[in-house]
Amino acid sequence: MVRRPAGARFEVLKQGDWTVVTVAGEVDLTVTDLLDAHLAAAIRQADPMRVAVDLGDMVFCDSSGLNSLIRALKRIRAEGGRLVLLRPRARFAQVLETTGLKRVFEVSSALPS
Repeated sequence: MVRRPAGARFEVLKQGDWTVVTVAGEVDLTVTDLLDAHLAAAIRQADPMRVAVDLGDMVFCDSSGLNSLIRALKRIRAEGGRLVLLRPRARFAQVLETTGLKRVFEVSSALPS
């Protein structure tokens, strides 16, 4: 797990057919390079192309973090894959609702089977 001064932590793990990126802490412009790197690593490792991003421990995400997730979604869909956002907290779920991205992203409380 990589740690940054802002408290952001990222980890990539394989769980069954899913490659899971765990995101914890605060995601802002100072750490989106690390988020992008972990998402890219997950995409490279995913076989089949199923990537889940576990947001259960993410306490803040600004627009740069949201843009990282959108870029990953576009890349995964271009490869015929699936990206799921897991366990977003209420504040981020509201951001997805307000921006209309709740209709774009697949959001789940648990890893799909």
